This record gives sequence, structure tokens and C-alpha cells, in this order.
Amino acid sequence: MAVSLQKRILRPGNGKDYPRKLDEVIIEYTGWLHDANLADQGYKGEEFDSSAGRGEFKIQIGVGKVIPGWDQLVPQMSLGEKATLTIPGHLAYGTRGFPGLIPKNATLIFDVYLKAEYKDLVSEVSQAGIDLDQNGQLIGLQLGFTILGYHGSASLPLSTFHPYDGLGCVGGTELLRSLGDA
Repeated sequence: MAVSLQKRILRPGNGKDYPRKLDEVIIEYTGWLHDANLADQGYKGEEFDSSAGRGEFKIQIGVGKVIPGWDQLVPQMSLGEKATLTIPGHLAYGTRGFPGLIPKNATLIFDVYLKAEYKDLVSEVSQAGIDLDQNGQLIGLQLGFTILGYHGSASLPLSTFHPYDGLGCVGGTELLRSLGDA
């Protein structure tokens, strides 16, 4: 029987603070190799990794720095939540596996606790009048009393003197020209 990507809440979080793409979070986790033969008995499988005793484990969400299953499920967790995540092989280590530790196409089970969340600069920029969608794409910019709407994927020129350097912050005229070319 095929295993699907699943999240089962063990302890609810605050229900309001969810990590977004590009945010960094601190989690605690333990991972097991799923054993389908014993899953009905509540056995998660053989433990292969844990953050216990190693200090903070900080990850960035939505940028491919963790397995795809985590990139999909951790943003569904609110701050303080503890959940069991079931990650099928194709959303874990796939056909490569992790030699010596995780077999090819192995389904993984994780207990994950979302301990802390650090908003990325993208989130800070949105508070400064730049609106981003869930994927970090620009959808609006407030200049004075005017709000410009944008729906597309054009790259904005970057300013090297702006406090949000590298995030598409430019002068109004240059921005309008860029949005018009999109």
C-alpha cells in the first residue's frame, strides 16, 4: 500500500504564526525509517536521526535546503505545534537514499516540534509596504498613498544602498518602468 504525505497533530500550536517560504525556523525532531509491517501496532520504525542533545536545529523553509516533504508540511505547522510527519520516499531522499543510513525510496516518520520562527527579510519588507504572496513573489508596493499591483514574474533591479539590499528595492520611477516592462 502506498504511503501518502501526512501530518498528524500531537500538540496544537498557537494557531496563528505559520512559517512562510524563506523563513527560518528552529525545530526539534526525531526521525524513523517507516516499518509498514509494524505500523498498525504503533511502532514507528528504526530511529535514524534526532536533534536531541545537539543544540538548535535551524532550517530555512521552501528553498530546497531540507527534504521536499518538510518544505511542504512544516509551513502547515503553527508555532509551538508538535506533529508526526509521514514522508513518502519520493518526497524524502528518493531513489538515491542516504547511503549507510536511509535506503532508497524509504518512507520516513518524523516527530517535529516547531520551537521558534524567524521571519526572513522578505517578511520585514512586506511590513514596509511591499506585498508578497505565499511564494515570496511581489504582488504590490505602496509608494506614499499609491498602491501598485503587480502579478507576474519580472525581476526587479536591485539597489545597493537600500537597507533591504537584494530584495528588489528601487526608486519609484525605476520601479514603475520595471513593472511596465513585465
